[in-house]
Amino acid sequence: MFIIHHMNPVERLDRDIQGTAPPGADPLTEELVMPVRLTMILLAATMMLMFAMTVAIGAAYLTRRDGSGYRAAIKSGAVGFAATLTTATAVVAALAAVAR
Repeated sequence: MFIIHHMNPVERLDRDIQGTAPPGADPLTEELVMPVRLTMILLAATMMLMFAMTVAIGAAYLTRRDGSGYRAAIKSGAVGFAATLTTATAVVAALAAVAR
C-alpha cells in the first residue's frame, strides 16, 4: 500500500490550468506567501550582517591607520559592529510595528 500518491503529468497540467488546488491543500497564494516572507526576512538579515561587517572593517581600518594598536582597532570594529546591528534591529522593529 502506497501512502504517497503521485499524479501523472496530465493531472498536474489540468490542475494548473484550472487553478484548483488538490483536496485538503491551501490555495496557491497561501502556499507561496510564507516562503516569500521568509526569504525576504533572511535576505534583510543577511544584508544587515554584511553592512555591519563593512562598518566594523572600516572602523578597524581607520583606527589602525590613525596609528593605534591592534587592540584599539579590534575594539573600534566591535563597537561599530554592535552599534550598526543595534540600530538596524531598532529600525526593523519600528517598521514591523508600523506595518501591523
